[in-house]
Amino acid sequence: MRMLAELLAGLQVAHQPATTAQAPATPTPPASEASPLPLFSLVAAEFLAGATHYTETTRRQTRLTADLLTEHLGDRPIGEYTGRDAGRFLDWLRRLPSNHGKSGRPMTATKAIAAADASRATVPRISEKTVKRHCSSVSAIWTYARPRELVERNVWSGFRFAGTRAPSPRDVWSPSDIRALFARPWRSTAVSNNTFRLSVGIAAYSGMRMEEICRLRPAHDFERHDGRWMMIIQRHPDGWSPKTDSGERAVPVHPELLSLGLMEHVERMKRRDSQHLFHDLRPGSRDGELSAMLSKAFSNHKRAAGVSDSTVFHSWRHNISTMLRNQAAEIRESWIDAVLGHRSSERSEGARTYLHKIGAKNLCRTIDSIRYDDVDLPALLRWETGQGAHTH
Repeated sequence: MRMLAELLAGLQVAHQPATTAQAPATPTPPASEASPLPLFSLVAAEFLAGATHYTETTRRQTRLTADLLTEHLGDRPIGEYTGRDAGRFLDWLRRLPSNHGKSGRPMTATKAIAAADASRATVPRISEKTVKRHCSSVSAIWTYARPRELVERNVWSGFRFAGTRAPSPRDVWSPSDIRALFARPWRSTAVSNNTFRLSVGIAAYSGMRMEEICRLRPAHDFERHDGRWMMIIQRHPDGWSPKTDSGERAVPVHPELLSLGLMEHVERMKRRDSQHLFHDLRPGSRDGELSAMLSKAFSNHKRAAGVSDSTVFHSWRHNISTMLRNQAAEIRESWIDAVLGHRSSERSEGARTYLHKIGAKNLCRTIDSIRYDDVDLPALLRWETGQGAHTH
């Protein structure tokens, strides 16, 4: 794909109407001829330039999808692609070897597919989950283009992917899975027991995403409002930002987290001058995600504990979403969206704006409604017998 500045410059040129002499006897040309639609690559570049909430991983994956699309279907005006084109592209992707781009030897997808098809050995192809991710990436560009009248419809919607499904209430942490998670001793040498239990506690009583939890800064992201401690999820000077625009928010500290010693841990990390809440975590991926180490250690632990594959760290969000939406009617949908950082009908206006707009009292009522009646989670979150809940 061409450089972003060049593509955006081209987009401006593409939108300039051509100057022609008036000819009364000649019919007015169709709109597509008078103002040609921009090429797909230009729209993709403009979309990515405005997608400031995207992580570097998501940004790189979207660029890859765009490159694959132009390789197979060509770089055409975005409105010219059809549903038939979309289907052809997805079927072509299914033939792509699973190791494409990982061998260190540059090769176009077309050549990689041809080599795999000609091989006498069985060559593994990319999974339906990966094909679905590519479809979602390019669908987001069409969603961006539609209200700008660059496309008539999203030609990527309606496709089905075998063996994949959207998260469902079955992905929540069941009481038996919770007990199994803590019944097995934590054995990671890279991530401490304290980090494991306190991060799970924050997730279970706030619904925060793993990277949001790992990015918490003792000196900057904990504030008192109306007598309650709040965790502030916000953009950082180093460039990190929440997953979505609505991810910037204020989340009250649940009373159970206070009893587990969260704020004592925050003060202790302040005295150590630790940049982040969990000082044992280090960037463990090429995108610099602090959650990489914890994610790997947690996955290994819960798998060894016999927890089902469909239940993951992120499932705590499903627990809380389901729990809060089944509460009494006084817990409003907009309060739940504000706590979880879900997209709502209103554009996010920043953590503190929403804090004052909805009110600390209502946010606290929402968070305080989180409880696990079928399992004594606070007791399980504490360290083994004879150890403190918040020593390190």
